[in-house]
Amino acid sequence: MCTLDANKKDEVQKFAKESPCICFNVRRASKVITAIYERMFKPVGITAPQGTLLASIRELGPLTVNELAEAIATDRTTLTRNLKILERDGLIDLKPGEDKRVKKVVITEQGLKKSNQASALFKAFQQQLNQSVGQERIDALCQELSEVMDTIQKTEGV
Repeated sequence: MCTLDANKKDEVQKFAKESPCICFNVRRASKVITAIYERMFKPVGITAPQGTLLASIRELGPLTVNELAEAIATDRTTLTRNLKILERDGLIDLKPGEDKRVKKVVITEQGLKKSNQASALFKAFQQQLNQSVGQERIDALCQELSEVMDTIQKTEGV
């Protein structure tokens, strides 16, 4: 629920459009999009980050914790905390890798079922977005964000 009056909302929109700050704009967009995904995944009983994690694990196959952290651009500590919840709920297993000190993240049958349920909700929502925002704009945004992130990671060593 927005408490800003119409004039203040317009000022915020103008500021966001004119702001060269990537952090401000990405965080603002992330907050709105995350709230939408939280609502979308609620019937499945998972959060937006859990849905993203399950989809990543399902699609990328068994990965070490470090590989998964790098793939989804998060720090290992945050990822480990989130993985413990998924493991507790029986959605993933942490299995020993070739090197017994390294754990591989593997989706369970229950996790696959939950991920597929979330994926169906995601696809339906994505169709709505495609109609309201436009497939070309969404594709261009995702591609541009990916390319900008890759460039920043290379040049800033992140």
